[in-house]
Amino acid sequence: MRLPHRHLILALVLQPFALAQLQDGDLLISRWSPPELTHLRSDGSVVTQIFGPPGDNWAGSTVTPEGNWITATFHRELLVFDPSGTQIGSFPMTEINGPPGEPVLFADGTLVVGDQGGDKMEM
Repeated sequence: MRLPHRHLILALVLQPFALAQLQDGDLLISRWSPPELTHLRSDGSVVTQIFGPPGDNWAGSTVTPEGNWITATFHRELLVFDPSGTQIGSFPMTEINGPPGEPVLFADGTLVVGDQGGDKMEM
């Protein structure tokens, strides 16, 4: 499968906690604009697709142990979606001045988002 350059393919190194939602070989694709998150099986079948509003841009995504997706918007907001694609939360990123970078979730539950200018990080 060939993907346009605006896609970011997230490599998955998963522990057993997420096996109910994610399988070996699955891909999570985060599209910048128009914003879209897609979960694909290794055979190319679509498990979940989440579409954002026109005019917004999303900067990557990460997955929680429960299988929820977190993405950062260029409006400096974190959006949280459950595995079915339903938005279940949003949080402002008040300390980031510029466009956010990709959110990163560490094993201890710490979520980090930096700005693309490299000036700030929010945890």
